Amino acid sequence: MGVESWFVLAALLAPVGCVIQDVVADAMPVEAVPLVDEKGAAFDDRTIRLMHTTMQTLGRMAIGRWGDRRIRRQYRHVQRRRRT
Repeated sequence: MGVESWFVLAALLAPVGCVIQDVVADAMPVEAVPLVDEKGAAFDDRTIRLMHTTMQTLGRMAIGRWGDRRIRRQYRHVQRRRRT
């Protein structure tokens, strides 16, 4: 399979990977955010909601930056191959 075909395949599969990652990212804060502090006292609802929001925001920022960089790098690679 040629480089152009791989690029098209990757461009089509990338959104699928992002959707799967988004589903995992939405489910992950439920498991990652603690319900009690280090002394064993339960966090209030507002604090838990804030921790969930922070976790999802950081996860989405990481996904966005990684995907954006990878796509641009692949596109530059294909453009260089076309010129040679």
